Amino acid sequence: MRAVMLPRSQASAKFSHDHRSGIGAADAAALDETCVAVGITASGSTPYVAGALRAARAAGALTVLVTCNPEAPLRELADLGVVADTGPEALTGSTRLKAGTATKVILNAFSTALMIKAGRTYGNLMVGLVASNAKLRERAVSLLADASGEDEARCRAVLAEADGDLPQALVRLLTGCTPEEAREALRGAPGVRAAVAALGGR
Repeated sequence: MRAVMLPRSQASAKFSHDHRSGIGAADAAALDETCVAVGITASGSTPYVAGALRAARAAGALTVLVTCNPEAPLRELADLGVVADTGPEALTGSTRLKAGTATKVILNAFSTALMIKAGRTYGNLMVGLVASNAKLRERAVSLLADASGEDEARCRAVLAEADGDLPQALVRLLTGCTPEEAREALRGAPGVRAAVAALGGR
């Protein structure tokens, strides 16, 4: 997943719609038919998003528009539309309020679905967590205990043996396999559940 946006320096009214649309098209130049391009614009008319969606569609990518305008002009450039009809803002023009909040909820749902599809969850547990500090290492231990039913001491030990690699530690706890077997299973599977199944675990 890659996020791009119009640089603040190019967002000034002194730049034409065509100029901003061209930047969007350039940012979408690397897309192909295996990609999904999601354009985000509260008004549904942002030139940068228009350029990006137009280029993405020309490249064969699936195009999606996330907007808060049911009459969004850019809807015709999207294969799929996600519309949060939030109505007028309490403070006119301040789209960080209702429109911004609704858009964030949509993107939260989208990113959650992506993580599930990518195999970075186990049940409702975020096992793709990278334990990069003390707080997250403790969270990783708790996640391992919840997912495996093992006590925290055992989970902490296995996590340490896996050099903090939570998916590897969980595969070991669920299957009883060796570190090498866990790593190999994860290399060949889309996530923990598939790796566990490949090893005959639960």
